Amino acid sequence: MYLSRKAALFFFIGVTLGGGPAWALDPIPGEERFEEILSTQQRGGVELGYTTIEGEQFFALTPRLDLNLGMVGLGIQVPLNVRSPLGRKAGAGDKDYWGVIRYEDWDESAEWLKVLRYVRLGHKRDPWYLRAGELAADIGHGTIMGRYLNNLDPNTFRLGLQVDVNTDWGGVETIINDLGGNLDSEASGSQIVGGRIYVKPWAFVDSESVFNIFSVGLTAITDRNAPFTRRDDNGDELRSGVKSQSVWGLDLEADVLSNPLVDLTPYTDLNFISEAGMGWHLGILSKIKLPIGLDLQLPIRLEYRRFQGDYLPTYFSTFYDKERSSYPGSDKASQSYHVRKDRAGEDGIHGYYADLAFDFVGLIQLGAFYEGYFSGDMDPNVAVFVNVPALEVIQFKAYYERRGVEGPDDLFTMDDKSYAIAEGRLEIFGPLYLIARAEQRWVDEDQDGAFEQAEPEVYFGLEFSANF
Repeated sequence: MYLSRKAALFFFIGVTLGGGPAWALDPIPGEERFEEILSTQQRGGVELGYTTIEGEQFFALTPRLDLNLGMVGLGIQVPLNVRSPLGRKAGAGDKDYWGVIRYEDWDESAEWLKVLRYVRLGHKRDPWYLRAGELAADIGHGTIMGRYLNNLDPNTFRLGLQVDVNTDWGGVETIINDLGGNLDSEASGSQIVGGRIYVKPWAFVDSESVFNIFSVGLTAITDRNAPFTRRDDNGDELRSGVKSQSVWGLDLEADVLSNPLVDLTPYTDLNFISEAGMGWHLGILSKIKLPIGLDLQLPIRLEYRRFQGDYLPTYFSTFYDKERSSYPGSDKASQSYHVRKDRAGEDGIHGYYADLAFDFVGLIQLGAFYEGYFSGDMDPNVAVFVNVPALEVIQFKAYYERRGVEGPDDLFTMDDKSYAIAEGRLEIFGPLYLIARAEQRWVDEDQDGAFEQAEPEVYFGLEFSANF
């Protein structure tokens, strides 16, 4: 379930209260599935909005540039809050750069790191891979960490780091979601560290053997700052705080095919959540590559799952940083997990998962997933993503997700089990676009930073953007 800020009804032109134009920078779920397709493109633009920070009015101006030159990738941004002359208080902004650029945004050396959004050397599965800055991270087969985003809050830049090494005998994948936060004992956000180590056992006997397609891996990932609440038998809160929360697992895979047209990797994972349940995954990862002038990579995943009621597949998922307060193992899990565990019984829950993504020569992008179960009294979950980027005047993308679909008539019911978002880009002239986004959100946030379910309402926003 997607979690976000306190639900309210807004109409604004690039405006949010107490921060930057956050709504426009939030990723649309499903979009990250096309990161590898987009990683070969050069992109740039300027986002312009209007925002309120501590009662002061600012124009939010953010030039951006993405350079992807084969083995090297570089993302640069300069987020500037330009003080507005409207309603300016006496003495406000005396330290501002050139009298207009907000001083507090750049008064600490660590804040200059946000200029460098990311640096990438190599690609996943290359002998060497490094990415620093913004992350969209996978570890292993994605059953513990899959497409995790470390910078969901656009007002706070977190310097993440991934370093992978792959050899003929084995390798290692690593993840640190926030270098600064992991060094700061007072940091309130997630502090994720971990990785996967794997070996190809037969390579130590014969490095040229066909059996070197098999590898065995161990994954362990920890949030060192996970929230928790201890409760008594009546459900009353005893105490709350933070603790380390870990997920670890063993896996076996076989690189059956890897050629210019297709990759095919069957795998099996057995995972464990500390102080919660365990789960087994049996699946196939495939990637269809179409070398037709564009480097298109189309990922498809099929998976059978069996797990206990208090186990959560892909624990560190895309929106983990917004959802983690209600996760199994956090001791603040919602009552639904306990109900599900009771219904599952000794045999647990079993079912299947499938997702796919297609890009039709840059004209339209489609992604979808389906998650269904045969036990545990669980209704299926579905989602679809569509992007039409190639039209000359208007571009459109949208995402719809429905949890617990009770039947065909319930598929498009808009309540607290649904999440919908749509965004349109209208070309005004040249590289200048007007961007409109509508989004249904249903989450409230209490003073302790824990997310509680609220009635669904709609956000609507407008913003201008210049791109080349």
